[in-house]
Amino acid sequence: MRFAIVAVLGLLAVAPSARAGDAPAQVVTPDGTLNPETLTLNAIVNDHDFSKGSLTYCTYGMLAAKTGRFEDSLNIFRQCSDRGSDPSSLWMSFLSEQGLGTRQSDEDAAGWAKKAADRGWKVGQYDYGLMLMKGKGVAKDVEEGKRMIGLAAEQGYGAAKDLIEGGYNLDQAMPDPTHAAMPEYRDLLLY
Repeated sequence: MRFAIVAVLGLLAVAPSARAGDAPAQVVTPDGTLNPETLTLNAIVNDHDFSKGSLTYCTYGMLAAKTGRFEDSLNIFRQCSDRGSDPSSLWMSFLSEQGLGTRQSDEDAAGWAKKAADRGWKVGQYDYGLMLMKGKGVAKDVEEGKRMIGLAAEQGYGAAKDLIEGGYNLDQAMPDPTHAAMPEYRDLLLY
């Protein structure tokens, strides 16, 4: 087992690395083209109008973020959030909070979380409730924060229920998966 791990790590060490934004090489075979440009992230980011069509395309914002293309990610998530994608709003909140592709701003992060909360999404209500209780990016309002977290719990959001059952102990509050990426772990989570 140790040999297999060492062998894989050795191969990774000598393998050519792709930089963020590099398109995989196209390979033309007698049966067709492998990795045609139309299927790359570059083509999707450059050729798709995220303000229209299927919200499924919003998931490309995650791919862009996880490959270090934060400006592309922000562009995708902003358009998708404006169209009603609550997960996109929380991704915008996370990117703003961390300063990835944009200036770091707790105020902007809170604004994006509030957008999802105002539309009634339980994860947005929970995140915005935490921000209110901590006074992070917004004026501290513990009672309004508890109310927002209560709304998330009423919709069955487990982290909200756990926080309430724990007496609103903010030191043990579990952020949603988007916000769980702490700055010291950012490189591990995004690449």
